[in-house]
Amino acid sequence: MCCGYLAWVHLRSVQKLDLDLKCRLKQLVVVVVVGSVVVAVGVGLVVVVVVVVVVVTVAAAAAVVVVVVVVVASVVVAVGVGLVLVVVVVVVVVVVVVGFVNVVLSYGSDL
Repeated sequence: MCCGYLAWVHLRSVQKLDLDLKCRLKQLVVVVVVGSVVVAVGVGLVVVVVVVVVVVTVAAAAAVVVVVVVVVASVVVAVGVGLVLVVVVVVVVVVVVVGFVNVVLSYGSDL
């Protein structure tokens, strides 16, 4: 009876550890994805500001139409850069997390 109780206590602790690990993995994924989106948007905004300042400075004497076209094009490019960064970071995070979860699940049964 004592061995059965100890086995039950051990099983419960392993199950609790597994639930804690899954919860922490979910939190990690949320933090990394949100952080990568924030960083990518920040990089995109910095690119927009730099390009707009350069274009306005260089083309101060140029026609207004040229300035507007260049500013719009720079905004489109900056947003594209931000989106590419988001996609790359999310893909890397998903690959790493899926690999980690597979390792944990494959060795988790040995606990």
